[in-house]
Amino acid sequence: WTVDDGNGNTNTCTQTIIVYGTELYVNDAQDGNEKWCSTAGNNANPGTTDAPLLTIAKAIEVAVNGDVIYVDAGTYSENVSVTKEVTLIGVNYVPKMAPSPYTGQTLVNGGSGAAFTILANNVTVAGFDMTGSMGVVDNSFEGLTVKFNTITANGPFGISATNLVTSGADALQIDNNSITMSGQDYFGNPTI
Repeated sequence: WTVDDGNGNTNTCTQTIIVYGTELYVNDAQDGNEKWCSTAGNNANPGTTDAPLLTIAKAIEVAVNGDVIYVDAGTYSENVSVTKEVTLIGVNYVPKMAPSPYTGQTLVNGGSGAAFTILANNVTVAGFDMTGSMGVVDNSFEGLTVKFNTITANGPFGISATNLVTSGADALQIDNNSITMSGQDYFGNPTI
C-alpha cells in the first residue's frame, strides 16, 4: 500500500498475508518416511502439503474450529495444548479398522508433561504415538475422541478424562488405542 502525507511525500509498504486453509499440514521432515509432505516444515509457511508448518502448536494457533490438522511422520517434542475444536490426524490413523500399508510414525513426546492437553470441546486425536507423563488429558471438555493411538505413559494414566459434563452420546469416545502405563500393558478400550 502507499501512504501519502498530503504534501506530495509518499511511502510504500508491503506486507505478506498468509491465508490458511481448512486442512493444515505439519512436517518436521527429519524422518525421511513422510506420508503427506516431502518438504521441511516452517512456522512461516501456510500449512499446505508443499509448504507445511513445523509444529503442531503453530497449526492449532492458526486453525479455526472445524479444521483438520495432518501431522506427518517424525518426532514432535511438544506439550500440545488443543485450544480449538479441531481434528488432529497422525500417520497411523486407520479408519474402520482398514489395514494400513504405511509404516511411519508420528511421535509426540510430551516429556514430563502430557503429549496432548485438551482445552476445547469436540477434539479428535487419532493416529499418533505418544510418550510423556500421560498421553491425553481432558479436564471438563466434551466431544473428545481418542482413537488409533499408541500411548506410552510414564505416569499412572494413558488417557485422563475428568470432570466431564456429558450432554450427549458423543461426550467421550476412546477406541482402538494401545496404552502402556508404567510398565503395565492394556490393549482395547479402557473404562474411564
